[in-house]
Amino acid sequence: MTARGRKKAEPKLLSQRGYARHRQALDLVGGNLAAVQRAILDERIPVVVQEGKRLIDPAAADEAWIANTKQSILPRRGPRTLEVAADGGSTSSGYIGARGEHESLKVELTRLDLAKKRGELIDAEAMRHEVGALARDIRRQLLLIPARIASQVRAASDDRTVEAMLDAEIRRVLIKLTAAAGGGGDG
Repeated sequence: MTARGRKKAEPKLLSQRGYARHRQALDLVGGNLAAVQRAILDERIPVVVQEGKRLIDPAAADEAWIANTKQSILPRRGPRTLEVAADGGSTSSGYIGARGEHESLKVELTRLDLAKKRGELIDAEAMRHEVGALARDIRRQLLLIPARIASQVRAASDDRTVEAMLDAEIRRVLIKLTAAAGGGGDG
């Protein structure tokens, strides 16, 4: 009991397998049953016997493991770190995290492949090539306008007529290019 008359919380005791899972979840050495049993045999971690079962207080055992194990045989790594991914999921370091990320990427690639086959996606490089060719054609057609209508502009008597000729020729070129690109011209 504590000073206020409440019962003191008993530590949660784990089985040997449970303690091995506890250490594995924290990415600590001894994350398997054989290592836990060896530590008990070597008396490096304390064991509590309840109803004939050998149970382990994880907090006390973790401290004892560090204190009673030669530092030279402990790897230089700490508990596994969890990071929050940009999409809101969590990614963990180590094999399990890498495996999960690998599987997620495989699913994403499969979805992209399916979308491409359905015609929902296009090849970006082919599109860049096509847009570049279209831009070159637009430039070429527009640069040819002065040569095509020069004689008509010279013969025009006023600015309105020149403006109308230029407007008509630009629209003709744009409609021709739109039709060639597969779109409809709206004039």
